[in-house]
Amino acid sequence: MASKRRCILHVGTMKTATTTVQSWLSQNADLLKDSGWIYPGWPCRDAERLADMVAENPEANLVISDEGYWHFAGTARLDLDAILRVLQGFDITLVVYFRRPDAFLEAWFKQGIKKGTGAQSVRDFLDNPAVRRVVLPRLGYFETRFGRRNIIVAPFEKTQLRAGSIITDFLMRTGIPAVAPEEVAERENVSPSADRMLMAGLMRSVFRLSQKNIDALLGCAPAAVAGQPDTTIFTVDEIEEIMVRYRPDFETVQKHYGTGVAPAFFESWTEAIRPVHVTPLRAAYDLYIENMKRDVA
Repeated sequence: MASKRRCILHVGTMKTATTTVQSWLSQNADLLKDSGWIYPGWPCRDAERLADMVAENPEANLVISDEGYWHFAGTARLDLDAILRVLQGFDITLVVYFRRPDAFLEAWFKQGIKKGTGAQSVRDFLDNPAVRRVVLPRLGYFETRFGRRNIIVAPFEKTQLRAGSIITDFLMRTGIPAVAPEEVAERENVSPSADRMLMAGLMRSVFRLSQKNIDALLGCAPAAVAGQPDTTIFTVDEIEEIMVRYRPDFETVQKHYGTGVAPAFFESWTEAIRPVHVTPLRAAYDLYIENMKRDVA
């Protein structure tokens, strides 16, 4: 009996070098195809497009990498059931990486500020039910469709990545052939600094600038204005709150999936609770948000 074709579904999450993985796959798409693997590029959440590609390559394995599978899971923007019908002839392995929750949630907040789609207040963001408990429910959603045995949950932590590299780690965990040397820059999509993101939020809220103009102004900002890369939006108390809230969830992840390090998946929990350099714009940002809420009330 012929073995099933394989499909690797890389569910990207924020601040885990998803763009770096996608760049390597894209740059080496021809070599991968020669080795029996098809990479359709990004985005790849359209069932009809996938069906056409599967039909055109009847013997090839498939690798999909897309953050939308995480962001839009359980919503009308992702018809996962239709995609699974297309992939019913494949042996599917879902792969998802997680960064330590303080970094993960800060990247999430920054994304909302950058695009103008998220909660404006840091406190409102941290109190949002979707933020307060997102990891286990989302993994549970995927388990109902793929089964726990077909899911790889991996830590995006330098000390735990094979050879300290996301590309090496991803290829070794999935069994995708290493068809070319790793030539993609390790930080393909660097997260903007805390200062830059709060500047963007104030530009939008106070001056009503368009996203195009905000992007242009931030691109011209010198380093002294843009801030240092090690500044944070969250305070020490907020980071402690995040870690206390999420550590039990990652203890469950480590136990259920057998990855990461016992007992709580990440090695660097204690490193998060340290003196941090909170961006000086945080105080100005909070004051403006408070005044805006007061005016609305």
